[in-house]
Amino acid sequence: MTLKLAIEEAIYEAAPDVAAIEAEGITEQSIPTGFVQIGRQNGQGGASSPSNGKGWEDVKGLNLLAHSSIQVKEVRGRSVLFCRLGESLYAYGDLCPGCLKPLQGAHLEMTNLVCPNCGQLYDVIRAGRGLDQPGLHLEPFPLLIEQGRTKVALPY
Repeated sequence: MTLKLAIEEAIYEAAPDVAAIEAEGITEQSIPTGFVQIGRQNGQGGASSPSNGKGWEDVKGLNLLAHSSIQVKEVRGRSVLFCRLGESLYAYGDLCPGCLKPLQGAHLEMTNLVCPNCGQLYDVIRAGRGLDQPGLHLEPFPLLIEQGRTKVALPY
């Protein structure tokens, strides 16, 4: 999904008069993944771009985020939790699915995010999968880092 949105954004930026992009010969598999689909179908059956017209929101200041640390930022009116592990950056919704409370104040133990309210553990590098309760998982958001800019794609 990240690659698809990055390609679409590059095409829209290079050719702003393009109304829609459709890929032929590709069949989508409907395997439930637990991830949120970004985008929606328009009346002609082509995928429309997300509400801001570009699909990605710039997030400033994440290059200053220290290794093995967490920061919650407001992006397009939504609270997003960013985690840096080594050189990798991850983005999740700021809500613990275990206790339904914000993850503000959470901390990292190795690659696991610990909810400050209920203590539930989530594996940051494995799409936020719950370790104590595998049926729970954080809401992951695609990230794109290009030319020193960090962008995140949020669902509607």
